[in-house]
Amino acid sequence: MKKLFVLSFLVVLFKITTVVGQAVELRPIALYTFQESFPISAGEAIIREGSTFGAELGLVLNEMIDVNFTYLFMKTDMDIRTGFGLPTIPGSGVNIANYQLGFNHQRVVGAKDNIKPYAGIKIGVLNAAYDNPTWESSTKMSVGFNLGTKIMFTEKVGINLMALLQSPVSGFGLGIGTGGASVGTYSYVFQFSLGGGLVFKLK
Repeated sequence: MKKLFVLSFLVVLFKITTVVGQAVELRPIALYTFQESFPISAGEAIIREGSTFGAELGLVLNEMIDVNFTYLFMKTDMDIRTGFGLPTIPGSGVNIANYQLGFNHQRVVGAKDNIKPYAGIKIGVLNAAYDNPTWESSTKMSVGFNLGTKIMFTEKVGINLMALLQSPVSGFGLGIGTGGASVGTYSYVFQFSLGGGLVFKLK
């Protein structure tokens, strides 16, 4: 499903680029993702803080609209904190991968029109693969909200400063499954990240 999602977007992006002939940007990304916890049937699960890396391929349709595909990867640990009288559940390393399609609304400011603040939304799939064989890996729909600013130093190269809020979706609520310790339908998981990266204008 992940490969089909990525391939479908790249085909659509190529066709749109061919038709509209606007700018294409490659944006390597490095973020610091903060620790997050959420309730489970056995107590509380904790996703430890860590580094998130990835890249974004964006199609700038005009000065205000940017359509993009984003891949982000985080390797971290998840621990289980149980309540009184409950058995301890061993923690696990976890690889979290996000594949998302999104769009940004941006503005152009600055004396040289080289500063571009933006805000946007993303939707796609999140895969959580656990090192602990007793935990069940999961793939869920995910949503993200981002806010940032691109600062172009030349016509082709710049930096991208951003804040990102990510969340996997399960039914009407949000959550990550952990096999032996289940997450309620209305458990909420939000991962907040700060960082940025570079901007390379390819076209």
